[in-house]
Amino acid sequence: MKQINRSLWGRFSFLLGCIVVLAFTAYCHLPGSKDLPAPHLAIFKNAGETLCVDTLDNHLVFDKDNPGNATNLRCFLISWSDHLPEGDEMGLLQRQNYFQNQMQQDWLALVGGDSVHPLFFRQKPLLNRHLRQGALVFSLPPGGSIDTLVYRGTDGFWKKQLINVKGK
Repeated sequence: MKQINRSLWGRFSFLLGCIVVLAFTAYCHLPGSKDLPAPHLAIFKNAGETLCVDTLDNHLVFDKDNPGNATNLRCFLISWSDHLPEGDEMGLLQRQNYFQNQMQQDWLALVGGDSVHPLFFRQKPLLNRHLRQGALVFSLPPGGSIDTLVYRGTDGFWKKQLINVKGK
């Protein structure tokens, strides 16, 4: 009887060990365990507002069936969150006007010592009242790459921000 119990206990221990190893292996291969979000290129905070800059794949902005000019372009995702009060409709209109008409003019890219202005700024539909995002697109000279992004807000709120993007 003792020998049968030892034999069963040994098999049970071996089976339990295999289950633990298989569960650990499956956990390590979950998609979320190794696909961590990439950090932002830059993030700036000032008086309750946040400005984030990230790289953006050209194919997300342009038609995938027509990639011809996408090789000489560089896109960035600009995210802006604020804390405008719910009743501040004038502030909301001013912010919307800024994004539609002035945001593009406040950015500059330094490419090998030359300055390049953005081609356009394509705003995404409002995600919510406090978060706005859009694609800022620069045209690069052949063989050129952006060294630094420069942001100068027209209202002076953000002052001058330099973002090193060389090699990123």
